[in-house]
Amino acid sequence: MKLFSVSIGLILAALAVFYVPVSFAVDGFGLIVNPGGVRTIRATEAGTVLHFASDEGQFQPGQIVSAVTYSEAVAENALLLGTMHRELAKVDADHLEKTSKLQVEIDRDRAKKTATAGRVAARDVLIADTAEVLAALQDFTLESLSDITSLNEERLAQLAQLEELVKKSKEASALPAQRIATMMEDIQSDRLSVITSKGATFSTDKMILDMVKGQNDLIYSNSIDEAEIEILARQIADLEAQIAELDRLRDKQHAETEARYLAKAMLPQVAIANEVSVDMRTLQASRADVARADALRLLATGTPVAGISFLIYGAPQQGAITLHHGPREVELSLPVDRAAMRAALEDAGLAVKEISQDEQTIGAIDVVSVFVALARLPQDRVAITSARARDAFDRPVQVVADISLPDSFGARQAAGPSREIIGFLENRHSVVLQPGQRVRGSINDTRTGSEIVFDATLLKRDVSTVDTRELGIRLGNQSLADKIIRRGVLSQVVVEVSESSAEEISHLPGAVVHLSFPLARQSLFNFLMAKNAEI
Repeated sequence: MKLFSVSIGLILAALAVFYVPVSFAVDGFGLIVNPGGVRTIRATEAGTVLHFASDEGQFQPGQIVSAVTYSEAVAENALLLGTMHRELAKVDADHLEKTSKLQVEIDRDRAKKTATAGRVAARDVLIADTAEVLAALQDFTLESLSDITSLNEERLAQLAQLEELVKKSKEASALPAQRIATMMEDIQSDRLSVITSKGATFSTDKMILDMVKGQNDLIYSNSIDEAEIEILARQIADLEAQIAELDRLRDKQHAETEARYLAKAMLPQVAIANEVSVDMRTLQASRADVARADALRLLATGTPVAGISFLIYGAPQQGAITLHHGPREVELSLPVDRAAMRAALEDAGLAVKEISQDEQTIGAIDVVSVFVALARLPQDRVAITSARARDAFDRPVQVVADISLPDSFGARQAAGPSREIIGFLENRHSVVLQPGQRVRGSINDTRTGSEIVFDATLLKRDVSTVDTRELGIRLGNQSLADKIIRRGVLSQVVVEVSESSAEEISHLPGAVVHLSFPLARQSLFNFLMAKNAEI
């Protein structure tokens, strides 16, 4: 009976251990970051990584952080450049062949038009002279016609009197018969001359009619030539319009060819800081060979900054970036003149706080990064419509533009020092954590060697599941991540260090800290049987 009682007591004690709720705390670790989160820079393609130094551990917006170059880039770009020049030469040759034929036709038509216009002008002079002569001749004919008529009537009257005297002389036999016959013959000849003079007026009228006909023929020929001149003018205008269309087609083909060159050119991958960032660690050695998607650098990001960034791959000698702020258009000339750029942007209604510029030679390319920090968010929509640039050899230069307008820009930030920690713990335990609960942390101070213990609060932000690869990137040590994650996945959480403890760890960005997460009261059985739950 006593043994039975002891057994029952042990069973009840075991049940109490397994099922009576008690308090637990699970251990984790974390990375000290600035408020905002963590940014991992990765290689988009396999190449050689280059890292650039920060300014006292900080990168300002627009500053070049890291880059990846490619060994075959120079040869590949030279090949692409040769292909571009060949295509441009073919476009120019086709354009020249077509436009030269059209230009020959234009010159021929212009010569014909000029000759026809000269002929029309000569005819106009001849028509004017003929009109003057015709008018004078008609006036003269009208005046002489009346005089000749009067003269003929007078001569006929004289001839009638003379004929009557001759007849009387014949009757009186005052003159010899032969003399009378001669006189009568002269009288008839004079009458014939009078009749002939009347016929001469008809000849003058015929001459006038012939001149009128000739004048009408000249006017008709001029009308035909003037119509021919109009036809030639329209034909010349059409040919010139065809040449203008061919010019536009050539320019379009040039732009397409250069765009294909820029799209295929092997430009280095350039990572710039888009906000104030703390350099946490370099995950690959500078000039090391990296594979695609390899982590290169880890940055702790800060408060979002509103601004416009330009990344110029080359040394432009001419060009412009066209930007619209609402209905207003502004053109930013290249190469970059920060004073002129500030004035142009402010004239367009943008409040410019600062314009920063960073230049680095990456591989064989000079890369210029320009960041325009805005003092406040713009009132209207900002859009970049075009960006064109050419170097001293008239080759196209790639210009990449980006606009960053975070909604939280300008919001009031909490006063005093602030630090956040990206924490990691087993996924099966993180599902029972409550936002706002207390977290205890500790870290060894590298300056004094003493242990710093601080309090923090769990935030309801950036909670996610982290696999081995991601953890390796965050730690900069893939093998260590493999050892940490042996039986599943971890959960990432964000904790905020208390204001009193933030100052103590402000000099330790990127440091690894130990974290202790108190869990809600639960039984040992529930704790041990907890399942992994993806967040």
